[in-house]
Amino acid sequence: MTAHNKKIYKNLVMHSVSNDPDKAKAEWSLKTVIDGSNMCMVCGHRIKIEVWLVNKNNGNTLCVGSICAEELLSVRETYVMLDAIEMAKKKAKRKRDAIKNAKEMDAMRIKSGHEQLRGGALIRLTNVEWVEHLISLGKL
Repeated sequence: MTAHNKKIYKNLVMHSVSNDPDKAKAEWSLKTVIDGSNMCMVCGHRIKIEVWLVNKNNGNTLCVGSICAEELLSVRETYVMLDAIEMAKKKAKRKRDAIKNAKEMDAMRIKSGHEQLRGGALIRLTNVEWVEHLISLGKL
């Protein structure tokens, strides 16, 4: 057993009912997978995708990285986890893309004058006015 695995099992046993690493490992199952930036609670490494495990015997939860989760979960649960990780990555990418698109749209609005002076007052255009304005500029 590597030093890394010893650390994993030592920390796992601390949150388990059993003191035997193999029996402690059997107590845990996959709870959820989310995009995040936490620290693995069993090895201490920084993780991008949080895999949350739940102990079936005492209800404790652990946030671990995918490598530690693969070490601790059954083969079936590992496949479920890998699918969930892919879904979390896709969701994170959609979120990043939406933020990027919103920033680009804001920059376009500022550049093309989304706000206009009307009757001496600065007003924001409605969405319909905004689209009409972009059409008039030949941008749509």
